[in-house]
Amino acid sequence: MRAAVRRRDSRFLTATPDLAATLAVAEDDGRDLLEHVPDQWKEIRTWAKRFLPPVKPSPASPNSSANPSPPAS
Repeated sequence: MRAAVRRRDSRFLTATPDLAATLAVAEDDGRDLLEHVPDQWKEIRTWAKRFLPPVKPSPASPNSSANPSPPAS
């Protein structure tokens, strides 16, 4: 996980004080946290889709056009 935190983001832990406190007392036990994450791009996309929020329905009804025709005169 360390590789995911960019060095140049000096505000990262300032903006997340709970994470900073946890990291201050954490110990590296050597476990591979990504061991069950796939390493092939197609598999990663499929795996990551499980974590997306549900899609909200569109406010436009399926019977209306995004560009309605002007009313006839």
